[in-house]
Amino acid sequence: MIRPVVVMVVMMVVNWRNVSSAGGDNATDYERLIGALRAANQHHTRPVLNHNQTTTVSLALSPRWVTLDDVQQQMTVDAWAFMQWEDAHLTWSPDDYSGITEVHLDQTDLWLPDVALFNRVGGDDVPIFGSVPVLVKQSGYVMWFPPAHFK
Repeated sequence: MIRPVVVMVVMMVVNWRNVSSAGGDNATDYERLIGALRAANQHHTRPVLNHNQTTTVSLALSPRWVTLDDVQQQMTVDAWAFMQWEDAHLTWSPDDYSGITEVHLDQTDLWLPDVALFNRVGGDDVPIFGSVPVLVKQSGYVMWFPPAHFK
């Protein structure tokens, strides 16, 4: 159960080491790439070039803690969510950016799937997912591993 989380943390550390240890040009190219992706991406629209296309999102949950309150008839689940999809707006050529093949973007910089839990305690104002960076590959393949809290 821990394996996907460990892989994500290792990928983040390795990616950051590659960018920060490569020197000035690679760090500058990384910043330039992030700026280009932010400028080209419309984070409020679906990640397709033709709006007749569907967006397929894979979703998996890895429960970490589950509690059941018989008296209140409530169940609480703390888990890691694993989501992946393709974003046609987030592609680039690694040759143009010193061979950079993946970046981490803030989750506010790109489209995220709308996931809702019906009949939950606290209403819809309570966020389900925690705030964590999103991993984006040069092909537009996006992976997001947020912590989740369902009640």
